Amino acid sequence: DAPTIQIVAHLIRGVMSTLGAKTAGGHAEKLETLGRDGDLSESRICFATLKDTLEQTVAVLSAFAAGETKIGTE
Repeated sequence: DAPTIQIVAHLIRGVMSTLGAKTAGGHAEKLETLGRDGDLSESRICFATLKDTLEQTVAVLSAFAAGETKIGTE
């Protein structure tokens, strides 16, 4: 439902902002707006895009935690 989508997307956006993950945060913000507006017509596509971006973010953070890469040095 729209209110739940808004709340969860807002939480994700906040976490992504804290981590500096701007792309994921932007996708979460779009989903949050859709939920707030009660317009779920694009929510499945937006969620799928957010999910993919979150998976990429987790992969980067995991590599960083394992010492395999440096973040923000390029």
